[in-house]
Amino acid sequence: MLDLWTAIEFIVSGYSVDKLFSSDEKIKLKDIIENTEFNKNQKNAIKSKIDMLNDPPIMVKMSGICANLGIELNETDKQLLETARKKRNEIIHGKKDPNISESEINKLKSIIEKIILEKVRRMNGLI
Repeated sequence: MLDLWTAIEFIVSGYSVDKLFSSDEKIKLKDIIENTEFNKNQKNAIKSKIDMLNDPPIMVKMSGICANLGIELNETDKQLLETARKKRNEIIHGKKDPNISESEINKLKSIIEKIILEKVRRMNGLI
C-alpha cells in the first residue's frame, strides 16, 4: 500500500493548479496575522499555513490529472483513493495496522496503471 501511494504522490508531484493567492497577497495576510494578539507560536502556525495556500490537496491534484488525461474516476475509485490515503496515514503515523485487501491493492494498481499508460501514450504522440 505504501509503495502504491508513493507512486500516486510521484504521479501528482509535477501537477500544478491555478494559484489562489499571489505572493503579495500572502505577505498581506501574514502582516495581518502579525498585528493580532496571538502568541508567537500561534502566529508562526498560521503563517506556515498561509505559505501552503497554493498547495492543493493530493486528491485535488489526482482529480485534475485524471481530468486532463481523460481518465474518468467513478465514485468507487475516488472512495478507494480516499481510503488508501487514510490507511497510508495510519501506517505512517503508527496509529494502527489497517486491514488492506488484495482487491484494494489490485484496484489501486489499476488506477495507477491507467494514468501511467495514458501519460506514456501522450508523450509518444500515440493519441
